[in-house]
Amino acid sequence: MTTENFYEVLGLPQNATAEDVEKALREQRKRYRLLTSHPERAKAREGEDRLELLDRVEQTLLNPSARASYDESLRRRGPAPRPSAEPRSASGDSKEERLRADMRYAWENENWNSLVKFAQAMHRIRPDDVEAWEKLAAAYLWGDWDYNRRRDVMHAISQARRYGSEHEEFLLMMERSLAQRDGDYERVMGINRQLMALKPEDTDYISDFIISRWNAGQHAEALQDADNALAAYPDNPQMLRLHAIIHMEEADSHGVIYNGVTIINSKEQVKAIRSSLSKVRDAYLLPYDLLQKYRNIEENMRFARRRPFTFGRLVRFVVTFFAGALVLSVIWALLQGAIHSSNQAAYDTINGYMTLVTFIVLPVFAFYTSFPPYWKTNQRALTGQGYNPTRTTTGILGVILMIFGIFIRGLSRLGR
Repeated sequence: MTTENFYEVLGLPQNATAEDVEKALREQRKRYRLLTSHPERAKAREGEDRLELLDRVEQTLLNPSARASYDESLRRRGPAPRPSAEPRSASGDSKEERLRADMRYAWENENWNSLVKFAQAMHRIRPDDVEAWEKLAAAYLWGDWDYNRRRDVMHAISQARRYGSEHEEFLLMMERSLAQRDGDYERVMGINRQLMALKPEDTDYISDFIISRWNAGQHAEALQDADNALAAYPDNPQMLRLHAIIHMEEADSHGVIYNGVTIINSKEQVKAIRSSLSKVRDAYLLPYDLLQKYRNIEENMRFARRRPFTFGRLVRFVVTFFAGALVLSVIWALLQGAIHSSNQAAYDTINGYMTLVTFIVLPVFAFYTSFPPYWKTNQRALTGQGYNPTRTTTGILGVILMIFGIFIRGLSRLGR
């Protein structure tokens, strides 16, 4: 349980109004949400912890009864010692040492405005101070500025490199954060490649590189890299997660957006989705969020293959079957006498074929024509074409005439 004073966390007096509390909470959350994207994982975790603390502060101070109980507990606890407002330097002997101590104090407390002032003051004394350039770049990048400081960040990073920074990994991570803000996925991918070259065995950098490669549009390469990474680290949970994410992104990419929803409109898409999902290893062991996504994609694929049964489609099936049977009966009636009188063997052969077509081929054809899957319905919706009875009837007659032509050709050969 935290021992921090909730009012001190917000920088408010104990008699602050609910409106003051809400305003302070908004400002604090805005600051710490930015910190959660900090490239240093310890700093990012600290931002997440502070956001959780702010949630508890809100539940306590914005609930009148809970706030009254909390104020009473503060009174029983007594006044807490307040930290010194001014940080003390290590030696206090020189202006440079004081500035360096102030700069590090501002860095530890994520006070970006003060950090900029201290770093700039340090540059007036020592223009080649690498630490000041590094911290100035970070302050410009993560600070809450009203205008774009992108060029200032890049200048500070280049100056840090110029004066021999030994923290290339940190500089690259700041450049990556800047590229991500700009939406420059090619640049992000290049920086991730450099980070991976610095630490080839760091699975975090391998994962970041593959994801950035996917975001940059190199899907085939990202899929191949994900497969290779899983082969190199078969029991690594992070690699298993990455492999599942990339292949589910591949599966989810098949389809088109229609009325704000991704729909499947071809048989090839169904096959591609099935192939992508089949490569996800141990899907039932995935974390809950990924498992839900996997099931949603799988259900979408199954839905696209489903053939809905409706009364209208049943009527269409019956009409198609009896129309085809009627046409076949007429054709057979016209040919029956001639074939029987000329060649008994031909009569028996074609009679068998006609029976096969009427009771097996024709029902199957009528079923696939009358009960199309949802992906075909989606295809017609996207092209603006609904069910066309004329086109369907023409197709049926075309198939029947083709079969009839084959029979006549076979009959002529038997007559010879």
